[in-house]
Amino acid sequence: MNKLIEVMTRVLGVDVDIDSSMETIDEWDSFNHVMLMIELKSEFNLDVSQEDFSRLTSVKDIMNILSDKV
Repeated sequence: MNKLIEVMTRVLGVDVDIDSSMETIDEWDSFNHVMLMIELKSEFNLDVSQEDFSRLTSVKDIMNILSDKV
């Protein structure tokens, strides 16, 4: 989880925690969402489907999919 938080903080440029989501972080807009998915693919070798892409809108959601796919 620490690695995920580090990656997200770096991509979004703001502090991120377990309760962070697109709704709570203004910087997590559609452009940064794409950048985040690219970085997750690179860091975790995560292949995000179109369906997953649109529902990964919080740290908890991303943690869940990482635990399922990694």
